[in-house]
Amino acid sequence: SVSEGAVRIQIEAPDFVEVREVSDRKHGPAITHKRRRSLVTRSKSR
Repeated sequence: SVSEGAVRIQIEAPDFVEVREVSDRKHGPAITHKRRRSLVTRSKSR
């Protein structure tokens, strides 16, 4: 349920920064913090 929404967005949106923004607004810092670990590597590539 909560994860399902986040996962769905991740697949649809190639921009990981956008995904983090959406997750942050919807589910709060808990989910963002969890995903941030995998996002950090992607963000550094930019």
